[in-house]
Amino acid sequence: MAAPAPCIIELQDGSKVFGSRRIAGVADATVTATFLTTSTLSNLNTPVAGLQALLSKIYAYDMFFLNDDRHLGNYLSVDDKGRRRLYAFDFSRALFWTWPWNQTYPAPPSNTRKWGAALRRLHGFNETSALSTLDAIAGLAPPVIGGFINQMPADWMTADLRDAFAEVWSGTECELRVDALRKGFKDGTLL
Repeated sequence: MAAPAPCIIELQDGSKVFGSRRIAGVADATVTATFLTTSTLSNLNTPVAGLQALLSKIYAYDMFFLNDDRHLGNYLSVDDKGRRRLYAFDFSRALFWTWPWNQTYPAPPSNTRKWGAALRRLHGFNETSALSTLDAIAGLAPPVIGGFINQMPADWMTADLRDAFAEVWSGTECELRVDALRKGFKDGTLL
């Protein structure tokens, strides 16, 4: 899953946020919205290669990390030497926005679920890609996750929250979450 190159940005009030080094213009936003809301057929009347798989991976990631605000404005597509590249960004309503997880997922009226359904109607759903994303998440060892969270600025994540997340990741909750999503993707209840 591609995301624009990140950077830490200091706002005028001195607070730090996670941002993107790539800035989209109005034209990029318009092209992205049109690209995503147009049925996935190229000028050769074949599906756009890789788009269904990528959107399915993003949906699985968002569902696992409880990102309830994925919408068209959270995608960026740019021309890369004649080839359109699609990026997902803005994960600010994921992970710790609603903590603890308590085995919840974005609700059907959330942007993630509404736009996920709209994009599936246009481009389909690749269950194999979604499940491979869940496999990759489940395969992240607790020390790897610990390395990520321990690099975050202290004012982004308290020591108590770091400990709670490390406990979730090293316990059975992560595995149960992945298993419930697998089931929900297969039986359609979490699509």
